[in-house]
Amino acid sequence: MKSVLNEEGQWTFPHEFNPESVLNDEGEFVQPEAFVPFCAGPRMCPGERLAQMKFFFIIVTLLRKFKFIWPEDAGEPDYTPVMGVTLSPHPYRIKVQLRTTQYIIFVHTAGDTVKSYLEQLKKYSKSTFFKDSRLHRNDMYYGLVNYSVQSELEREYNIRLNGSLKWTELGIGFTSFISE
Repeated sequence: MKSVLNEEGQWTFPHEFNPESVLNDEGEFVQPEAFVPFCAGPRMCPGERLAQMKFFFIIVTLLRKFKFIWPEDAGEPDYTPVMGVTLSPHPYRIKVQLRTTQYIIFVHTAGDTVKSYLEQLKKYSKSTFFKDSRLHRNDMYYGLVNYSVQSELEREYNIRLNGSLKWTELGIGFTSFISE
């Protein structure tokens, strides 16, 4: 699997994390034929959907409850994988801090825009605070929204909110609104 996902003829930067390798010129997600993390055909992983769903909920729950901070004294992380039956990262230390504010978490597809986020916010916000409801789109959840967002959104979309808005990019297809 490693050789397929790192094939130099298929990827611009095969040995680097590069979200642009799966985005078209408009910034929309395009799945290349060489991208087969769960294999394909008759030997396809039977637990693909379960794994994607469970990993998603585990990661969302952890990000919702904790901040993960790279220790200042740790230096640069070593991204070289350790070869074994599976590829593993080198051992490392990370600081985990309990969040003080609660978040409502949605995930978006790469083609979604801020305007579509805001339209969904307007549609699903019925009170000062968002309820822990989820927006469905192609079996994915999207948008990561804090309970408090800037008054600019209040004015433009006539929603009663409070707080501040900060952008954080967490990876491919997972943009978030987070306040610290």
